[in-house]
Amino acid sequence: MQHSQDHSTAPENPIIPGFHPDPSCVCVDGIFYLVNSTFQWFPHISVHVSQDLINWIPCKGAINELGFISVNDAITRGHQTEGILAPTIRHHKTSTHNAKQGKFYVICTNILLTGKAETFIVTTTDPIEGKWSKPIQIDFHGIDPSLFFDVDDKVYFQGTMFPEKPADGKLPDGILPQIVQMEIDVNTGVSLSGTPKPLMKARGGGWAEGPHIYLKDGWYYGLLAEDGTEINHCVTMFRSRSIWGPFENHPHNPVLTARGTDEYVQGVGHADLFQDHAGNWWAVTLAVRLNDGRFPLGRETFLCPVTWLENGWPVFNNGKKLRMELEMTQPLPVTKQSNEFLSTPVKETLTSTNPRLIYLRDPDFSSYEWGDGSVSIVGKPANLQTPKGTSSLIGFRQRSLNAQVSVDVIFQPSGSNEEAGLSVYVDQLRHFDISVRGKTTNTNYRNTSAGLELAVELSG
Repeated sequence: MQHSQDHSTAPENPIIPGFHPDPSCVCVDGIFYLVNSTFQWFPHISVHVSQDLINWIPCKGAINELGFISVNDAITRGHQTEGILAPTIRHHKTSTHNAKQGKFYVICTNILLTGKAETFIVTTTDPIEGKWSKPIQIDFHGIDPSLFFDVDDKVYFQGTMFPEKPADGKLPDGILPQIVQMEIDVNTGVSLSGTPKPLMKARGGGWAEGPHIYLKDGWYYGLLAEDGTEINHCVTMFRSRSIWGPFENHPHNPVLTARGTDEYVQGVGHADLFQDHAGNWWAVTLAVRLNDGRFPLGRETFLCPVTWLENGWPVFNNGKKLRMELEMTQPLPVTKQSNEFLSTPVKETLTSTNPRLIYLRDPDFSSYEWGDGSVSIVGKPANLQTPKGTSSLIGFRQRSLNAQVSVDVIFQPSGSNEEAGLSVYVDQLRHFDISVRGKTTNTNYRNTSAGLELAVELSG
């Protein structure tokens, strides 16, 4: 397989292009570790590392073994996607840890819109090595979980909790999920403060999610994503002298948004704050590149600087709208030390260990036999329209609007209903396929979003 795309030498957004929504980031010893949602794809929870915030290297996913978490029942309903949503990554060293014994924590939710929500924590001492713990389950019915490690080593869980549905399954008008908090034991997932308690609300009484807590200069700062993850998406900030609130509203909320504008970068929201090793603050956030009402690469990871006023409130992106050009109000991090892994780009090559490879839902690895730059794939009854379970599919995220992809296919069907080829795939509802089908010489072109199918007879 060949996969080429355009590259730019000047620092610009998105810093991680293509399907990389819901970013969360930490900096440890001069290395940045960033995680994203993966929805219905395996490995679950993508992980990238960088030394300069611009060049990112993919690692193994935070769940890279089968049997721990299943997304086989996760489907797409309209534009709502189920599966692995909104991870948060944090790093903590207790008073008994030395520098090499700190631990990374990733907390996330596996959700089905039918009501099932599976919240869990996985840990590691080295995300680059990619050996993560088994998931630790947390009894929480909601989405967008986060962790805050206080200076006294207490750990607090925040999340967006769904209200209990009445017997008829219909929520009263105006009843929305709420941001809640509880103290937890991160080693067991057990709450140490009883049931989750209300913490913050959206500033306008709307939909709030994606909560994070930070401590700076004696203030606990709360960050939220508000008003959905589409065109009205935004970032809001709050603060309190107590971890339990009450929280006051940032005087200029929302602190980051593109709504009501004709900017190319839209849907800005679901951010996370972090510091680099020089003490500068940054935010990563999701956004889309909107063109003619479409954003074919989905939600991508963008970066902006964050500065602090004398009154203790943060300013995102120098008060400007997020654009493709980075707003350089402060220097980018300087690489602390040479690292071959962190300076070697990873291309879309067909090798079984390539961290850019993704599989649909819970893959059946017995369907794939790897060779030198090639793979033999055994077909399954499930095809690309099948809403649940896995298909015989190997994927790469498209990371550029201008890309060229080619693949050599040797097809040996045993029946007329078998098919092999190449697909530009979003989900079971939206994909464009070029394939060879059955014991014929027909090449089939299928566009599921437009409901079109065209067969062209090949010559020779």
